Amino acid sequence: MHKYNAIITKDQRATAVLMTYGTIARAIRAKNNIIHLMCNDYRYENYIAEIILIFNVVNSPTDSSFEPPPSNFFDEFQGKARLVIAKTNDLLNRYNMSLLQPLKTSLILLLDDDDTPPPAQEIAARIYVWWKLGGVGTVGIQGRSRIIYSELSFSQNCQSAYSISYTGHGPSGCSWFALPTGLLFSSQLAQAFFQPIHSQLHNFVRKHITHPDDFAFGAFAAWATGRPSIVIPPHTAQKIYNHLISYSRQPQAQLMDTNQTQHFFTNDEQNFHRRLGMAGSFNWHFNRAWAGFWIERYFDGGPSENDGPCRSLNSDDYLTGHIFGQNSSFLQLPNWRPSFKLV
Repeated sequence: MHKYNAIITKDQRATAVLMTYGTIARAIRAKNNIIHLMCNDYRYENYIAEIILIFNVVNSPTDSSFEPPPSNFFDEFQGKARLVIAKTNDLLNRYNMSLLQPLKTSLILLLDDDDTPPPAQEIAARIYVWWKLGGVGTVGIQGRSRIIYSELSFSQNCQSAYSISYTGHGPSGCSWFALPTGLLFSSQLAQAFFQPIHSQLHNFVRKHITHPDDFAFGAFAAWATGRPSIVIPPHTAQKIYNHLISYSRQPQAQLMDTNQTQHFFTNDEQNFHRRLGMAGSFNWHFNRAWAGFWIERYFDGGPSENDGPCRSLNSDDYLTGHIFGQNSSFLQLPNWRPSFKLV
C-alpha cells in the first residue's frame, strides 16, 4: 500500500461492489473501464481493500454470449478483484452479503458497472465521514427526497400526492436516502435488510416494474438506524479531503486532483448497460413515485427532511465545520425512526 496520507487506517477501508448481468460483454466492459482503472491506480489501494463484481446470470439456452465469465477472469489483478456468480438476475444481490463471503472489510461501497468511479480522494473523504459518524447509517454522493403535494391526499393513501426527486450535486446534508452509486454502508446493515421478516419488501422490489432496490434499502437504512443518509457531493468531498491533507502536514501528500478520472463510456454504451428499458420514459417517473409511496407506507411513514437538525445540515460550511470537530454535537444525528436492532 502506498502510504501517502493518513486519512483512514487500513482496517477502515471499504470493499467496492459492482453488479452486472446477462452477457459477458457487460462484464468485460466493467473490467476494462472500471476495475482495471481501480486496480492499477495506487490511490484507490489506500481506500479499497477489494473489488467484487457480481455477475447475475440470465439463462439463454441458445445464445452463448449469456454465459458467465470464466473463473480466471480477474487473475491479472492478483487478488485485488474477485468475481461472484449469482444464479438469479436480481438487483437485490448487491445487498446480499452471503454472496460476497468472505469479506475483507465491514464497510461496503457500491459502484455502478456503467459509469466512471469517483476519484479515490472523494471516496477517502466519504469513508472518513462514515467512520467519524460512528460507522452507522449511510453516506452517499447524491440524495433523494420525497415531495408530498397534499398532506390530506397523502394521508388517504393517494399516490398522486407523492413524488421522489433527486437532490443532485447540490449542498451537503440530510436525505431520506442516497443513490446507490458511491453509497457507503456496513455489511451488518445489509445483512439485517435481508432478514426474512422483510420478505414482503423483497418481493415487492422483485415484482414491481421498476425494481426499486435502491428505495427499499435506503428507506430500510433510515428506519433501522434512525439516521438520515449523509450526502457529500463531489465539491464537498474535495473540501474535506484537502482540509484533512493540510491538517496531516504530510509534505508528500497531494491535494485532490479533480481530473483524476475520465468518463470512459459513451452515451450508447451507457444505454446498452441500462437494466430497465423504460428508464427515462413518462411512465418511469410515475411508477417510481408509486414504488416510493408503497415503500414509505411499508415503514409507516418517512422522516421530515426539513425540520430540526437536518435543516441546518443542508449546507457545505455547516457539514464540513462540524466534521472537523468544531461542534461535537453534530455526531448526535437526528433520530428519525425507532432504533431497529441489527442481528
